[in-house]
Amino acid sequence: CHDSSVGSKNSISGIGSCQCYIRNQESDYSLVEKLIQLEDGRGIAYTDKGLILLGKLLSDLDTVRNRMVYLLKDHVVIAEGIEQLLERIFQAEGRYYFDAPSFEMRPQS
Repeated sequence: CHDSSVGSKNSISGIGSCQCYIRNQESDYSLVEKLIQLEDGRGIAYTDKGLILLGKLLSDLDTVRNRMVYLLKDHVVIAEGIEQLLERIFQAEGRYYFDAPSFEMRPQS
């Protein structure tokens, strides 16, 4: 995994793809791809269905495979696809559009 922390406060940075897991409703884990690590400890990931998720990014060492694994906790859907995510980031001039009071996030169903 590669994480970088370049950028100003409240900007999106640190693009690097890495495997990440989310807990689904059946208390099982699903694999997602970590896309962006935010400076405030949250992460953005995408699912195999194209949904873009935002959640608290936690890391842990998988001692069996000797590698870092990530868990996206308390995740919500912030876009329905990469195109929509990039469009919203562009419109917000790189700011966290999903933190705006007018933005309505939805839980992943």
